[in-house]
Amino acid sequence: MSARTSVAQSLAALVACDQSYFIYGTLADGTALQHLPDGPASPSGDYANPTVYRTAPQFHVPTGYTVAATIERPEIGAKAVIYRNNLTNDTLVAFGGTDGLNAQDYVSNTQTFGWSQWDALKQPPLNGPGKGLLETLQDLSATSGTIQFAGQSLGGALAQYATVEYVKHQSRIAAENGQTYLPSNITLTTFNGLGAEAGLKAHISDYDSGLLAGLGQVAHYVIDNDLVSRLGGGHVGANGQVIKLDWTYLGGTSLGKPMDLGDSHRIETAFYTHLDASGAGLAAGSIVQEGSNDFKLVNAANAAAWAALLGNLGNNSDVTPLEAPFRLLAGVLSAAMVVDPKEINGVIQAYLETQHRAGKLTDWEHDSASYIDFGKLAQDLSRSPLSAIAFLTSSLAATSIDKFHLFTDLKGSEEFFKSWRDSHNGSSQFDPTGRWKIPASTATSFLAARTVAPVRRDPLILDLDGDGLETTGINPAAPILFDHDGDGVKTATGWVRSDDALLVLDRNGNGAIDNGTELFGDATNRYTGGKAADGFAALAQEDTNGDGKVDSLDARFANLRLWRDLNQDGISQAGELFTLASQGITALNVARTANATLLANGNQIADLGGFVRGDGTGGTLGAVEQLADINLASSPFHSQFIDSIPLTEAALNLADMQGAGMVRSLRQAASLPGAQGSALAAQLAAFAADTTRGGQLARLEPLLKAWSDTSTMATTATGAFAGVNLSVSFAGVANGSPAYQAWLDKLSILERFNGQTFLPVPAAGTTLAIDFHAAREAALDAAYEALKESVYDGLVMQTRLKPYLDQIRLSIAESGIALDFSAMEAALDVRYAADPANALVDRVELMKCAGAQLWQSGWTGTARLQQWIGDAETKGTWEVMRTSLAAPYASPATAGNDLHLMDSIGTTFDAGAGDDLVWVRAATIS
Repeated sequence: MSARTSVAQSLAALVACDQSYFIYGTLADGTALQHLPDGPASPSGDYANPTVYRTAPQFHVPTGYTVAATIERPEIGAKAVIYRNNLTNDTLVAFGGTDGLNAQDYVSNTQTFGWSQWDALKQPPLNGPGKGLLETLQDLSATSGTIQFAGQSLGGALAQYATVEYVKHQSRIAAENGQTYLPSNITLTTFNGLGAEAGLKAHISDYDSGLLAGLGQVAHYVIDNDLVSRLGGGHVGANGQVIKLDWTYLGGTSLGKPMDLGDSHRIETAFYTHLDASGAGLAAGSIVQEGSNDFKLVNAANAAAWAALLGNLGNNSDVTPLEAPFRLLAGVLSAAMVVDPKEINGVIQAYLETQHRAGKLTDWEHDSASYIDFGKLAQDLSRSPLSAIAFLTSSLAATSIDKFHLFTDLKGSEEFFKSWRDSHNGSSQFDPTGRWKIPASTATSFLAARTVAPVRRDPLILDLDGDGLETTGINPAAPILFDHDGDGVKTATGWVRSDDALLVLDRNGNGAIDNGTELFGDATNRYTGGKAADGFAALAQEDTNGDGKVDSLDARFANLRLWRDLNQDGISQAGELFTLASQGITALNVARTANATLLANGNQIADLGGFVRGDGTGGTLGAVEQLADINLASSPFHSQFIDSIPLTEAALNLADMQGAGMVRSLRQAASLPGAQGSALAAQLAAFAADTTRGGQLARLEPLLKAWSDTSTMATTATGAFAGVNLSVSFAGVANGSPAYQAWLDKLSILERFNGQTFLPVPAAGTTLAIDFHAAREAALDAAYEALKESVYDGLVMQTRLKPYLDQIRLSIAESGIALDFSAMEAALDVRYAADPANALVDRVELMKCAGAQLWQSGWTGTARLQQWIGDAETKGTWEVMRTSLAAPYASPATAGNDLHLMDSIGTTFDAGAGDDLVWVRAATIS
């Protein structure tokens, strides 16, 4: 095994790789490039001119080779071409890169390092006949000579994945026959290929780099200044070595300088412009070790797709060179909550360095931007409250940021802040649209008090690849949402992995799977009325001839589809639905075997059955039921209404929060026609107009009830148990009393925000007594208080406290970018001079609701708080103010963001979880 293949082999592989790239991703004018035997002319200027390449009527095929197979998965941007030399029996497998900076590929690659494309290529096609890549190669291997894997850019990672999995496949076959497989006839060549180590380690549990020992020849060619090849954790099969080509610009004003990030990566500017027919350019490369100063890897394990964004920025003439890193910052903020800030800063600093070396950034511009810790800036922005959009926007005109040539028009600024708002997906405070959200922790006490098993769903799934029925659990931070019961609301759910499939029937013929009524499960409508008991009962009614199986002799067999949710978004796309016949499935058995296997991810396999393929082999078909995790921050609390309510003019000016359960977001709920929507809008306007904590707290419960009342969900107290002999009692509360009604109102609010009644609704005629004993009352009360607090915190930041946050400015100096809080402090001082008590309350609540974010951004407001409290103690008003903040001497700790203003009573205090504010005069905090 060597780090360098022969020049001839490399050239053949790379040319073929390039052609597969351009077969699917041509230039903007639709022409395809052909590498000529004598090499193309050098481009004029800094960028390649497509006119120097000849447009070929047919795509170039390496000499002596013919195209044996083309494997394309357009639904996910994956492609490969298999070339065959019929004289030598050599096979060349060329993987395409991305489609000319096509966003679809990059979205597909995010956090997968291209694995989703490779997974699609090795599987049979979704629609129509055909084989996967490994099976196709297996058919050719009996008479094969050398098998060469090659790829460029993303295709480089795909070529490495293919090499590893092909060697594993052949080794397994050899072991079954008592033999040892030696991959000496395998070669691997990449050009600016995305690294594959991270993807292999993430997706192959037993991956061992030693598997490629004995590989024939390996060469990973990289151009100096390329960044894609530095992502992905390194390349395989060459002992951590790459061949670096120090190619420079050949003409124009940048003659002799290193190519910038975009040109060094693109094959038409980096490869063709330097390589002649002799391959001398490749031979001139130097072998360097990955991770050394000659080839530094960029640690961006959770951001593989950034390379694409970088390439876009580097080649977009509408973006000034120094504006690009800030646009990049906006684009990567979505990763700020899950990606190490060092990764963010590393990627952007690498970009700045490549552009500076290429002469695209001046020394002053590079040095100034290099002072900025983009990782910290991204994290600070992503954690800041929503009003940061306003203060950042206003600061652009008020600071010296214009000297950086940033945001030359309003449109650019709007795009930046739209990306900023979009970045909050997955954060603890914001939903994907930038709205404050109710944290899932508010549902904890309610769910704990229920003490009943959660609702489970049981759609049928098919094990298509024979490795067992595979499902994913519920991820509370980014749950898959699907409308299982057809009520128009998607809720968080366990799901089926992309290599298995749901059995579905598009019953309304709209080309999509809209909800659970089009799956085969307990939401399926029976043709005789009512709902099916489970997935197998739903399947049985498709056995129209009663022979115990559903096949071509049954009426609707041809209409059945398999849904492989390739991108795991819970939304069916046309490319994800395919016929049973296309997968060789000829029959589904109606019989089932009872089973109750609880999976580690919280799903449960309830029953097992089977299906038959056309070749006579069988497969496993099972009904998977959702069993909620013990951490039930999930379905149905996490929800999304399918329809959207147009916002009224009045609602556009109101505070907004994400809804939960069966309650819409605030602005949409306030825009609903009728009395409930109008009542909520009025409550929101009144809350916003109040300028004190006491006044807003007094309005909070009526507002919360008005918000809940916009939901159409029937609750325990409003008819959900119609037909059931129901009695409800609360400990120490007389039925029919005002206190009893207050408890019922609390219960209704909690049920609607959690999306489920306290207990499941039994069959009509059942007698049910719900006893809210003292422990249940305490749990309900804790849940209600947590809900109130989360709503209050979200609203107060958008109303009473918003004017303070709007005063924060962005400051840019030679030392870097920072947030300037001086104007906010001045506004608080003005308030304190006029109304000390309420100014102190405002400062304390700023610390409670946004203190963690503000402190991380450089705010030091605690010293002023201590000064104000000292002033209040001197005036004898502190105890009154402390009591008004609802902070008794032993404030109960919760998992939320609590406020504790403690005196010297007691020696130890436990603040619990959450981002708490604890002010203690003489105590120990634990």
